Amino acid sequence: MVASLLSYVPELYPDETFYSFFARYRRDLRLSHMRACIEIFGKERFVSPSGMQGRLEHAAKRIHPDRGLTVERLIHETTPYNYYASFVSPERARLGFAQLAAGDDRHVAQTLSVARSTIKPPTNLQLCLKCCAEAQDNHSDLYWRRSHQLPGVIVCSTHRTILQKSDLRATGLSPYEPSFALSNSIIHRSSPAIESIEPTALDILYKIAKFSADLCSRPPAQYMPEIVKEGYRGRLRDLGFTHGSLITSARVTSLIAAYLAPIAPFISGLCPDDAIKKKLHILWVEEARSPHPIRHILFQIFLEELEGCETHLLRSDHSFGDGPWPCLNPLADHRGELRITKMVLHEFRDGKAIKAAFHCADCGYRYRRTAASDEVDVIHFGGLFDKRLSELIRSKVSIYGMERLLYATRARIQSRAQELGLSLLRSSTHSRIPLSEAKLKFKARLARDSDANRSEFCSKNRRLIRRLRRDDPEWLEAHLPGPLMPGNKRDWQEADTQLAALIRRRALEQLSQFPRARITARSLLAEDNWRQIGLRSREKLPESWALIDDLSESLEIFHERSLTNAASVMIEQGIPLCKTRMRALARVSPVANPIAEAIIRRHLEA
Repeated sequence: MVASLLSYVPELYPDETFYSFFARYRRDLRLSHMRACIEIFGKERFVSPSGMQGRLEHAAKRIHPDRGLTVERLIHETTPYNYYASFVSPERARLGFAQLAAGDDRHVAQTLSVARSTIKPPTNLQLCLKCCAEAQDNHSDLYWRRSHQLPGVIVCSTHRTILQKSDLRATGLSPYEPSFALSNSIIHRSSPAIESIEPTALDILYKIAKFSADLCSRPPAQYMPEIVKEGYRGRLRDLGFTHGSLITSARVTSLIAAYLAPIAPFISGLCPDDAIKKKLHILWVEEARSPHPIRHILFQIFLEELEGCETHLLRSDHSFGDGPWPCLNPLADHRGELRITKMVLHEFRDGKAIKAAFHCADCGYRYRRTAASDEVDVIHFGGLFDKRLSELIRSKVSIYGMERLLYATRARIQSRAQELGLSLLRSSTHSRIPLSEAKLKFKARLARDSDANRSEFCSKNRRLIRRLRRDDPEWLEAHLPGPLMPGNKRDWQEADTQLAALIRRRALEQLSQFPRARITARSLLAEDNWRQIGLRSREKLPESWALIDDLSESLEIFHERSLTNAASVMIEQGIPLCKTRMRALARVSPVANPIAEAIIRRHLEA
């Protein structure tokens, strides 16, 4: 056994490829490529410049144990195994390790999902001039670095400089191609991998290099696709990319394509934009395939940019102002104060952002709103909501009381309580009526709305329908009205004319009894089912809604008038202006909205 050990083995440098280690061994002993392969591997074979190197178990047995160059160390420190095994299943990672150790490197590319990827490693060996100078000073030698030969890496992860492209090919070589140690002559013949680059693209490429080098430097953790995907989905939910319980993939992919556009020409496999969206989309959806590590890296960089609010996407054209923006948490003491400094743009139209999400770092409250409307969609209520919810549950407050105290709908309260593992008190008013009584109520409502189709009837009786569908779905299906057939679709032009005539008649009746400020869209659409139809079909009823807009007072004018009157009354009575008193006197909802908060701030500052 001792006789088979190699008499000389060069020192293994940090982040050195096995190709470089082998080439320096051949150079120092002045051996031919065939002779060096026989001494290291026991037979002549191909030595990969930047990919996976097989038969390392035999090479480790030829090295004296005192050197500490075990097969595990050779695989983890000289090959990109850690990089590729970080995002495959544990079974495939173990199989790939065994194939590298035994010498089956022809199949390891398929095992670790390397061969089928559109993103390939660099075609030529790459080097960093500053890294070469440091290696010359520290080791009096030059060597090829593993982190410089990874896919998508064009920038040095240590010095943030553009890598040099050597004249030695790293792919498409013949099995008998000799290996070459890095030398000064190779450095002199090298040229920059890219000639010029924008600062934005350089930042992204540097982060790719840092992530890639970090993956190579540590053994791969146990990869669980469902856990990783759920983690991605959770981060997207925290950023507000949701519609109900679903991830709005269109928003995410459009932002990803815009974010990666500067680097797409430099990384093979990322063009065109459609390919970016299609490939990165499988990171958070349920797919059987394992995406290339560079796609995980790009997605994590994208998420960190959005979470840190540093991305250039936030400087897109929008009408939300430069910030800071108000926190609209109704449970916080700083409600309405300009404390939010983090904004993420979500939807774009004609190159302009039309929707954005806002996150208050002080209380964790996150909401989303569009530029054309002041309606707020709450994404996350924050820690104050969770704390208050726990207190109310311990105090045995009913769900109705919670709706009033937490300024949230019952569905949101129930959903959050379930996520926190809390049990809500079931109010006596929620006790179910007998099934026979529910059926009688159903028949009475069906007789009252005999001209309604199935969709209209179900929308007006959701709770009763839900109860019957749960307890007796066959009976319900037999008694529901028929659906609206294609030939009997509603004539929206006729409906618009009828509704407009109804609005004019009701407007005259209300104007004779109430001032103009009392007329609202809800009062004009009350009775019958016009309210259900009108509120959902604004685009289909243009004449009716034009009348409503002319007759009713807008929300902004209402708040301006109410709060201005409240402020003048308080000033006349010598009462100091206070946000809470102004809201109470003006009868403005305690749930803050941007219009009311801006008017209140203007009065307080004046």
